[in-house]
Parts: sequence; C-alpha cells; structure tokens
Amino acid sequence: MSAVVQAERFIYETLAFDTELMGLVQGVYRDAVPDGAQYPCVRFALYGNGRTLRDRGGRLLWSRLEFLVTVIGEGESRTGLEAAADRIEALLHRARAPQQGVLQVLKTLPLAFEERDGGQTWQHLGAVYEVLVGS
Repeated sequence: MSAVVQAERFIYETLAFDTELMGLVQGVYRDAVPDGAQYPCVRFALYGNGRTLRDRGGRLLWSRLEFLVTVIGEGESRTGLEAAADRIEALLHRARAPQQGVLQVLKTLPLAFEERDGGQTWQHLGAVYEVLVGS
C-alpha cells in the first residue's frame, strides 16, 4: 500500500471514529468537502510530498508526508471552531500506529485563514501535520 494511502487512512479513521470530535463537527472529508455538506466539518489533504529514505539497495524505508488538516466553518468568525481544532491536535500530534505503518505524526505549522467564494465566507482553523510512514 502506498505511503499516501496509509497516511490518509490513518488520519480519516483517527478523526472520523472519534466520538468527541464527531460531536463537534458534521463530517470528515479527504481533499474536498462535497456539495451539500453540513458545517462545521473537517477537511484534510496532502500538502507536500516531503522526503523519503531508502536503504543502499534502494528499498524504501519511510516517507515523510505533510497534510493540511482544518476545521471549516461558515461565516465571518472562527469562534466555535477552536474546540474541534484542539481535539484534532490532541488526536494527531505525537500519534503513532505502527501496526498501520504510521510511525509518528507531528503538528508542524498552525494556521488559520479565510476563503471567499460566490458571496460565501469560510473560516479555516487547523495545522499542517507531518506524517512519517514506514514501509
């Protein structure tokens, strides 16, 4: 299984199967939030391919991938998104799941930004997480 698929599966399962987080958001989505989705919700996407390490024989030992993980809410304010962003950090930062190939997850860059589209305003609150996946 590819490192990207392993990391995506880990992030999705960690977030979507957490009852506390799901009490704060309406869904967890990879790459794009579908039309008609309810807000707030969580979106995660591959942000950067990072680095890989191979042994002398060329066998892949690990891949370091970066994922953007944000809580998205409608409107002019990020108020109400903080609890979900904090829960995501508690679930992902320093997480490990060697049985799934995920050796370590680290929060590397906190972020917040606003997006406008067709008269609609969306608030994003979250971080970039570095995921180390072993082969």
